[in-house]
Amino acid sequence: MAPDSDNPAGYWESPAFHDFHERLLRMASTRWDSWTHIPSEWLSDAASQFRDECLNLLRTEFGDAAMFVMKDPRMCRLLPFWIPTLTDAGINPSAILVIRNPHDVARSLERRNGLPRTTGLLLWLRHVLDAESHSRQIRRWIVRSEELVQNWRGVASVIEKKLEITWPAQWSEQDSEISRFVRAACRQVECQTVTERQPEPLQSWLNRTCEAMTALQGAEPAGVAAAMDALDEVRTQFDEVTSIVNDVAKGLEAKRLADVHRLEEHLSNVTSALKSAQLELETTHADLRATRSGLHAVEAELRGDRAAMVDLQQQLAASVAHSGRLETDRDALRSHAENLRDQVSGLEAERARLGELVAALYDSKSWRITAPLRAMWSIVTPRGRS
Repeated sequence: MAPDSDNPAGYWESPAFHDFHERLLRMASTRWDSWTHIPSEWLSDAASQFRDECLNLLRTEFGDAAMFVMKDPRMCRLLPFWIPTLTDAGINPSAILVIRNPHDVARSLERRNGLPRTTGLLLWLRHVLDAESHSRQIRRWIVRSEELVQNWRGVASVIEKKLEITWPAQWSEQDSEISRFVRAACRQVECQTVTERQPEPLQSWLNRTCEAMTALQGAEPAGVAAAMDALDEVRTQFDEVTSIVNDVAKGLEAKRLADVHRLEEHLSNVTSALKSAQLELETTHADLRATRSGLHAVEAELRGDRAAMVDLQQQLAASVAHSGRLETDRDALRSHAENLRDQVSGLEAERARLGELVAALYDSKSWRITAPLRAMWSIVTPRGRS
């Protein structure tokens, strides 16, 4: 796994096996940060189910190497799976148990993962107890982290002797690189004196486990047996408590899952309603856009109507003005017609008077006496002359 800000020197763990172990833990209804007990029977059954997959991963990761090292804290709880899998495949496993101060581990988990100190101490206890118990039937050696960073060459020599292995010949060629890595790792090992005490029985379990793991590094069989008995007693008490806690945790987990399921259903309903609302909103937006488009058309038509109205108003004003002029002309014509009628009436009266005069003339004696003269005058005077 790649280095990060929490461990600049790197973790030296396989991402493929990290994911594989995570999957096993999930199938066992647990997690890496759980301190409950995994039944060995389940892990034995898992060994037969996942054996081939595990061996394929080993071939992918390490090829045909005569010796390989696998590091992952999850293996502490999964040894009942690993040991029969490796043994059945003809691989002779050995265990190196690196023990770090439990309070350093708790502080590291608190800083890196935000876990409470007590949880970190319980995790340390679970991993150490399981790793020690499940590794008793294979060759193993216990190493303290502070010893490793202070004298890694001496620790490597002891491991080579205790596990009856031979380190690769190119070991010495990588001496400087290993030293740089160990110096970087040394900064991660706090090795501080811890004075804070934990509530019982946790404090007693931590003390007895640390003392027993130190005793297991000795060579006296009696001391080793007494240490194992002490660890068995601590593990039995720890498992009894975790069994109770696990039952409570299962009930809480069941309630949590039910609550999660209920919330997921509610979320699904809300999401469905939200989608419907979004569709309705999109439809409303489409209707609004259509309405706006229609409104723009109406506004354009209205602007045209207004322009036509202005034109009509102008035409009406011109018509009104023209009508006014026509009325003026009409009144003038009426006045002129009245004058003409008056003149006609006068002429008619004059004509009547003249008619009367002519009639009187024709009826007069003088007109009758002068009739021969007028006749002779018409004979003498050619037509057309006056």
